[in-house]
Amino acid sequence: MPTQQIILDRYRVIAAAGRGGYATVLHAYDTLLKRDVAIKEIQLSASDIQKAQQKAAEAAAVRPDAILPDGLAVEDDAELPELPSFLDKRDERRQRRGRQRSGANEAARTRSGGRIAANTQDIAGIAGDLPGLISGAGTVQIDAVDGQGVQLDHDDLIPLEERSTDTSGGLPVMSAASDGRSTVLPVFGRGTSGHKARDPRTATRAASQAASLDPAFYDNIPGLKEARSAAHLNDPNIVTVYDCVVDGSSVYVIMEYVQGKTLARIMDDLKNDITLDMVAAVFDAVTHALEVAHAANLLHLDVKPENVIVSTKGAIKVTDFGLSTLMDASGRGTTGGGTIGYMPLEQMRREALDVRTDEWALASLTYEMLSGKNPFRAHTLREAEGAIENAELVLPSQCWASIDEDVDDVIFQALDPDMDERFGSISQFARELAPLLGDAKAGKKQLAKVVEGEQRADEAHEERAARAAAQPGTPLIDRLGQRGAAIAMRVLAAASSAMVGAISLLNIRLNVSDMFGLLSGMPAAFWVLLAAFVGLSAWRPRVGMPVTFAAFCVMLMCNQAWALGLILLALTGVWWWFFGRRSDGACTVVMLQPLFGSVGFAAIAPVGAAVVLDVREALAASGMAVASAIAFAALGTGDVAMWDITTCAMTAANAELAGVTITQTLLLTLQNAATWLVGVSWVAAAGLFSLFCRRGTKLFDVLGGLIAAACIIGGCVSTVFLIDAPLLVFNLIAAVVCGGMAVAVAFMNVPDRVRLEEGEW
Repeated sequence: MPTQQIILDRYRVIAAAGRGGYATVLHAYDTLLKRDVAIKEIQLSASDIQKAQQKAAEAAAVRPDAILPDGLAVEDDAELPELPSFLDKRDERRQRRGRQRSGANEAARTRSGGRIAANTQDIAGIAGDLPGLISGAGTVQIDAVDGQGVQLDHDDLIPLEERSTDTSGGLPVMSAASDGRSTVLPVFGRGTSGHKARDPRTATRAASQAASLDPAFYDNIPGLKEARSAAHLNDPNIVTVYDCVVDGSSVYVIMEYVQGKTLARIMDDLKNDITLDMVAAVFDAVTHALEVAHAANLLHLDVKPENVIVSTKGAIKVTDFGLSTLMDASGRGTTGGGTIGYMPLEQMRREALDVRTDEWALASLTYEMLSGKNPFRAHTLREAEGAIENAELVLPSQCWASIDEDVDDVIFQALDPDMDERFGSISQFARELAPLLGDAKAGKKQLAKVVEGEQRADEAHEERAARAAAQPGTPLIDRLGQRGAAIAMRVLAAASSAMVGAISLLNIRLNVSDMFGLLSGMPAAFWVLLAAFVGLSAWRPRVGMPVTFAAFCVMLMCNQAWALGLILLALTGVWWWFFGRRSDGACTVVMLQPLFGSVGFAAIAPVGAAVVLDVREALAASGMAVASAIAFAALGTGDVAMWDITTCAMTAANAELAGVTITQTLLLTLQNAATWLVGVSWVAAAGLFSLFCRRGTKLFDVLGGLIAAACIIGGCVSTVFLIDAPLLVFNLIAAVVCGGMAVAVAFMNVPDRVRLEEGEW
């Protein structure tokens, strides 16, 4: 299994889920909020970065290089080019057209008595940054789409960046830039008349430096504001946008992860088997999603089957709200934020857009579901215009025996090339068409079955892959899998509980004559309690661990070691409440100390903590392991690395004598500098190893394992003058073994796998 990538220091990439527009769609896991997300990674070209830099500079009335970070100079070949002289005349013509249109708008306002839509002045918040014209109770005018699109082959096209934001006339007015000159940006890698050719390496450097640019730079990335505005939408039929982050030359849009299939894939699989109920369900959900967005003054501008997702429960969600302009920034395959086949003429011609633009796209999608074909698809924009203006459409009513002929008129009205001939809003369109389709609720159930069937097929494929993974030659860690790892964890926890529980019960003597504690005086209680300890730990280590440790503390207090018993009981309770009560892994790691420490390999506990837990939890678990190691060392050896079960399993039959012995050994253990050197080395090993494992790469895992091994071995070597030589030799061997284990699990990618969620491994 390949090492998984970590992006933005937070999201662990699970798989590439596909492509949307020209953006890569990733299925990832949010390691902070512990949830699956979908991430759309959109690469900004060097041209995008240069344009954003230019706009930011114009807004700030400074040179473009002024928004670069300190110490980053603009090279000579990166200077803005001089404009060709013929552009001056073009600018003058556009200025005249702008003045003529402004005069026409002023005359229209005079004739209408100067009436202006009541709520035009009230638009506030994000509405000022959103594309389109929203029609509702009155008219709210907001800026038209500010995207860069493909190069349209039209003589009368006026680029969007030259459109004025003056909305006093009801629609945006075209004009030249405020300084009387158009903004013409250089083309990277080639020279043109009057333009200085630019080295492609400079473009690459510009892209790599994007992460450190002034905030004004990001504000001028086309569509970024719209994408961030989409995060305000909250509706069951809308894929939630959690965040929109710019990192270097990439834009990452973090969205809700929906497990299911796109409508495009469903239509391709079903073909003629799609039902009217399914069409009704999709139309109802998409309509509702668009109504919510339009109420928030946000247009979608890219409604298409690929942007409609059906979950395994039949929930229908629309995605990519607010991303149309952002994904159009480099002009690869779309224009004005739309997709050929699902955008009307006004969007291709970059005219003012409003809710009727989304209406046309929804009508095109619905027509495709009803007829089985989208007649508006084409290879070029000129062909797409011709397809819309001269389309020979099949009547939807002829494709279905049970559909009313009125559906034809409704669909064709929404598909009218003239915006003014369409319905005034999505709601009006829905009121006319929805009653003519099938049962939306029934369609939702049918779609759920379709997606669920596909899901079962995927699960069967995964099962076959799992069987293949079990074949010889597959790494043991992959053959073990997440379920096997969970079983192994419970076996270790149960074994530790059996040992600690037995020692505790054997040394709880209700009578002096009970040499073997409860086993002698109350054998039934002994076996019932021991079975309970083991059963609880096997069922839930986070339940069995505190119960077993509590029994051990009771045993210490029954042997007159009151202080040690109470302190360990308090430490166990505090640690369990803050770290252990929700984590079987953390509780199992702490229980490794008495289990392996009984034979001298207690350092396995901090290694396990680093492998299983994140940094903070690993530090706490290793600290708890040190505390329990001191308590077990007080039983006789005084050595935190080994408490020796063969000699310390039984305390003295005289409780007072046992208490004196335990207390004296505890004091000697605490006074020994070796105790603290080894303890610090354990905590350092766990924390550093876990920290390196957060990177999610094999290289850092191995480096972390090596550092952990160095800490464990170093802690043991530092005690060379503090303990007896024979014991030192064994401790060194044990430390080397534990350190080697840290490196071995790192080589096997175990830390990365155990951090995966259910179903990911």
